[in-house]
Amino acid sequence: MINSLTEALSKFRSEVISTEDTVLWVKANSSSTAQISRTSYLKLKRGNPLPACVEALPACNKCSGIFVFGEFTSYSAFEMFDDQLKQSLSKNEIRNISEPQWQTLLPEVLGGAIFYECCSCGAIWLLVLPERAQRGSWTRIA
Repeated sequence: MINSLTEALSKFRSEVISTEDTVLWVKANSSSTAQISRTSYLKLKRGNPLPACVEALPACNKCSGIFVFGEFTSYSAFEMFDDQLKQSLSKNEIRNISEPQWQTLLPEVLGGAIFYECCSCGAIWLLVLPERAQRGSWTRIA
């Protein structure tokens, strides 16, 4: 039994329930969605829970402090990020995970994509590797 939106989104993020089950829960419990923006609510209702996960499930200081999220400004910024990521991996603050089942909800990327999960809060992060003109990015996706 799911009692709150954060619980439903947590179970979705950890792949305990499917996208469809998450959407059905939201439709049946729309009064429980006051903590997310209308935009995230509408995307969630239409089958994309990822913006609601980012909004309703905060990341901890360990994973959000690895590096500034977004596109890397240069290849040297990517190299600095890579060093910090390796430190976080060695401290078991974050771990590499296989591609989540719901990754099809994400836009396609030019470079390779690597997924990470915070060992403290469970936040899912996406590293897009630099490829040609695309500089790569570090983004929290769930």
